[in-house]
Amino acid sequence: MCAANKASAAKSGPGDEDFRQQLKSYSQFFNRLVEMVPAKYYFDNTDDDPVQLKYMKKGAKVDAKRERKEAAKKRKREKLDPDKAQTALDIQLDQAKKKQRLAERQGASSAQEGDAEQGDMPGPSALRFDVPTGAEPPADELRQRLHQRIEEMRAQRKADEERKARAKAAKEWKQHATSRAKQAHSQREQKRAAPSEDELPEQRAAKKARPASADEEGAVVESAKLSFGRVELGTDGARRGAQKKHKPTKTELLEAAKAKQEAVKALEGTKEGRVAVEQEAWKAAMARARGERVLDDPKLLSRSLKKEQKLKKKKAEAWKERKDQQRQNAKIKQKKRTENLKARSDTKIQNRKDKREKKLMRAGFEGRRDSFIGSDK
Repeated sequence: MCAANKASAAKSGPGDEDFRQQLKSYSQFFNRLVEMVPAKYYFDNTDDDPVQLKYMKKGAKVDAKRERKEAAKKRKREKLDPDKAQTALDIQLDQAKKKQRLAERQGASSAQEGDAEQGDMPGPSALRFDVPTGAEPPADELRQRLHQRIEEMRAQRKADEERKARAKAAKEWKQHATSRAKQAHSQREQKRAAPSEDELPEQRAAKKARPASADEEGAVVESAKLSFGRVELGTDGARRGAQKKHKPTKTELLEAAKAKQEAVKALEGTKEGRVAVEQEAWKAAMARARGERVLDDPKLLSRSLKKEQKLKKKKAEAWKERKDQQRQNAKIKQKKRTENLKARSDTKIQNRKDKREKKLMRAGFEGRRDSFIGSDK
């Protein structure tokens, strides 16, 4: 076999050597051509998957932009560095080496996986299946096993304790809510039963005497069951007017406050006067506590009335001035309109006169003259 190879090599010795030299020269020539082409024009970068920033979230978009800028700066520095500058041929050789290393690594890993699979593969004696023998158990037994398994799992995760704790918490919350509702109801009943502090003794006596007239109330209720047609009388309008609340004016309030002050001064030395003053003061305090305005001070009322009258007078003067200004503007507008109409009428009359003068003149002749031709005049 070796002799045959040597014989074939001896037969094809000089010609094959020349062919190899020629191929080598061609390869060197093409390599020099490739080195002359810049790498960014030689390699096609269309296969690179560009980062779609518009589909990213805000944080990822910022990170991607920063990484892109850093990569661009790094490429620019490497491009300007003569030690790291690579030609298209160098890049091509590096890519070929990387592909070769990757292929070798993948081949080695696939060989190891194949050996591992062969080592892990069990023999015929290692295969063992738990095949149930005999008849299938009944449904009741299977159901019992299932319930038993469920109970075991519930016991492992303490489901019963959690359920009992939730039920206990719900019961306590319900009892607490019921007790609060009962307490609030009892407080309302006590408040309703207790007499208010601003009630008069006559009203309290009327409330106490009200249950005694239960028979009369029953009669009234029985009579209320009867229905009557609507009858309009002459007094309905007066009653409806009386039901409307009348807001007193500042003048009426001032007069009432002065009258009350005089009455208090008249009864100031007596016991009844002191009681009346105390009751009025208490009523005023309760009204202020409810948020109502109590207008019972004559000084403040007179001051407010003067201020209101002053403001009213000021507004009346402003209104009068406005009306005078409006009348003045109307007069100016009317005067301007009259002048415009008169000017338009005068213009029309003048245009008619000019037109009539042009008609009386004879074109090409002597024109309009005051005397005849050949006369002394």
